[in-house]
Amino acid sequence: MINRLATAILAVLLAASPAAAEKTRVRLQTKASDFEKGSAEKVSIRSDGSIELAPRLREVFSTPSEYLWDLARDASGAVYAAGGPDAKVHRIAPDGESSVFFETEAVEAHALAFGADGNLYVATAPDSKVFRVTPDGESSVFYETDSVYVWDMVFDAKGDLYLATGDKGEIHRVSPDGTGEVFFRTEETHVRSLAIDPNGDLIVGADPGGLVIRISKGADGAARGFVLYQSPKKEITSVVVDPDGAVYAAGVGTRTAAPPTQRRTPAPRPTPPPASPAGQPAGRPASPAAGAPVMLRPAAARTAPIQGGSAIVRIAPDGEPRQVWASPRQIVYALGLDGEQRLLIGTGDGGRLIRLESEAVSTLLLTSASSQITAITPGDKGAVLMATSNIGAIFELGPGLETEGIFESEVLDAKNFSRFGRLESETEGAVAVSMRSGNLLRPVRNWSEWSATAPAARFVQWRAELRSSEGDGTPPRLDSVRLFYRPKNLAPRVGEMEVTPPNYRFAPRRTTPTSRNLTLSPLGGSVKRASAGPTGGQQTMAPNTGSQGVRWKASDPNQDKLRAKVEIRGEGERQWTLLEEDLGIAFFDFDSTAFADGRYRLRITVSDQADNPAGDGLKHNRESEPFLIDNSAPRIDNLSAALEQGRLRVRFGAADTTSKIARAEISINGEDWFAVSPASDIFDSTELSFDFSSEEVEGEQHVVAVRVEDEHKNRATAKAVVEP
Repeated sequence: MINRLATAILAVLLAASPAAAEKTRVRLQTKASDFEKGSAEKVSIRSDGSIELAPRLREVFSTPSEYLWDLARDASGAVYAAGGPDAKVHRIAPDGESSVFFETEAVEAHALAFGADGNLYVATAPDSKVFRVTPDGESSVFYETDSVYVWDMVFDAKGDLYLATGDKGEIHRVSPDGTGEVFFRTEETHVRSLAIDPNGDLIVGADPGGLVIRISKGADGAARGFVLYQSPKKEITSVVVDPDGAVYAAGVGTRTAAPPTQRRTPAPRPTPPPASPAGQPAGRPASPAAGAPVMLRPAAARTAPIQGGSAIVRIAPDGEPRQVWASPRQIVYALGLDGEQRLLIGTGDGGRLIRLESEAVSTLLLTSASSQITAITPGDKGAVLMATSNIGAIFELGPGLETEGIFESEVLDAKNFSRFGRLESETEGAVAVSMRSGNLLRPVRNWSEWSATAPAARFVQWRAELRSSEGDGTPPRLDSVRLFYRPKNLAPRVGEMEVTPPNYRFAPRRTTPTSRNLTLSPLGGSVKRASAGPTGGQQTMAPNTGSQGVRWKASDPNQDKLRAKVEIRGEGERQWTLLEEDLGIAFFDFDSTAFADGRYRLRITVSDQADNPAGDGLKHNRESEPFLIDNSAPRIDNLSAALEQGRLRVRFGAADTTSKIARAEISINGEDWFAVSPASDIFDSTELSFDFSSEEVEGEQHVVAVRVEDEHKNRATAKAVVEP
């Protein structure tokens, strides 16, 4: 069903003229990347671009100063949460009452597991002890390793407890009587995660090689390992096995080709937080030395972020691995399965909970107020429990969906003051869409109210309200939103403007620079002779006697197409004379010989009328500085030449009515021209006199040629003959 919220359709938006239609703009939001920039409350965002009601979410427990790493449930439905600082286990009864169930002097409790005997087993760090805690709270040390960490624990069907340890990468097996041994050495630094598959085999995630290992027990009871998969990521933070035996493994961080083999000792966390130490896995905090008074923080909260993002692989029961999800930024801390056995992904960097719908589609279920989602475990009646850190809390997700939710888009910037038209949405079920606008980037206050219309402004935002339907029961869903708007037309502007040197014209097509060409630097720079090679935004002008050029910069706030008009007016004139109009380029040259010598100005007028309805176009013009048109040659007056004491003495005057004399040259008896200076020694006037004496000359008759040039390259020549 297409639900069009078409309100207050402005006449200017729906005008029949093609120009008006061209100016209407549409902002389409239909992708998950569009929606993830907005604000979601009780709604979920699918990666295929839909917004739906989120699963019900209820806070079960909160401890703002602590970090929670693992969850477990007993037969009565009570929830237990392990974390730090100060190794505590909280118990949350089914009625919601919470208490500290277990506490020890270690820095934190990393892992929990319930045994078949009904006792809770708690692994602590950095002393790496496992405590057995009875239902009435009596505790005793059950097992102790010589490792630094116990990252994870799992019981098999026989009641043996398996421990994932670091920093030796060993798996310990502990029998129900508390005796234990090293069951398997992975040759990795850390064993980070454990699970049991339907065959009773142990599934292991390791660091830093990114290995997923299956460990089975032979007939002789010995452990046999087989690498199911090596991830391109460094660390396998979590593994989970579905009822069919498929393994999901989450890898994070960048794996080096040759991981170091030396034993690495984690360092305490000073303030401010440092980057992860060399031996510390990316997906867990660094544990301080025993007794160090510091607070543990997850790696994602550190100053230096984990590089490389995350990737999740599904390893089919027959062993085929296939990547099913990846993120270049998100760090996966925990995996779990919901009541329908769909994969749940808990991340850091904003505490996102993501559900995998298929290998191609995922749903962002929620973004937690906490920084990391660190544990996911099944709850009651199809619900899911999740633990967070930074802030430490426990939430129950589901069963069922929220009855209503709200999504607010990001603030959309129209760039200019705009009029807003239709808001069109593609929806199913009960979805109401509204909009508001304002002239402040943050819609905290002084914006319009949410309604079907939005007053003209620069910024606009839309909102979708999703509600469960009591009628046909169709779940509400939003697939896309299109916002129609039209920015108010703003006037274009002529910026820099430059009259180019005379007697050059713009090349009509790309030319090969020659020594006679001019290369104009970017507007506002200097003029220089052309040289070989690319011009980098420069313009080339070719010699052409009598040509005069101009170039300019023009811009339009609405990005409209601009057309230019060029006019000229002489000094003392009242009216402008049109040279050219409807120019789509920002340069122009003309034949200046059609104009008398003198001082002139050029005027450039740009218009955006071509991109606007009739009568709505705007203009702007700019006049050049005065410049000279001079196409007349200078005069050579009173030229005389005489032989005095064996030398030729040449006298003459040079004058020009418009521009200064710029150069004078003499040639004697047809030999090469050479320059001469005026009597004043400076070419600074329209009238100059010259008095020149040559070296001694031989012969009876001499021909003296004189050539003068003005600033506009106009030349005059004359000659004198010296007789004996």
